[in-house]
Amino acid sequence: MGVPGKKTSITFQTVATSSDGAGGQIEAAPVLYDTIRGVWSTLSRYERLIVGAPGEAAEFIAYLKYNATTAGITTKMEAVVGSDRYEIMDIDNPGNLNDHLEIGCRRKIT
Repeated sequence: MGVPGKKTSITFQTVATSSDGAGGQIEAAPVLYDTIRGVWSTLSRYERLIVGAPGEAAEFIAYLKYNATTAGITTKMEAVVGSDRYEIMDIDNPGNLNDHLEIGCRRKIT
């Protein structure tokens, strides 16, 4: 992977929701998918605007080596770095070369 930067541990997990009985939703305990070492990078303000509308823009990007495990990551999962949780906005396999994935994320407000 030709992406420079310090590698960090990124945990990917799924979080199911269920009815709270009052018309809302509550989160169940997260289910671990895997913890993967990758480069975690903050996007610049300019890059965020390129990704999409300001309210929908990714704030961070994870660069992960492509393999069978990382190929199973979906936008229905969330990423956890340290104690912070992130919504996965999009997943890109540049040029469909299966070299690395670029996963756009934004901080979840809980």
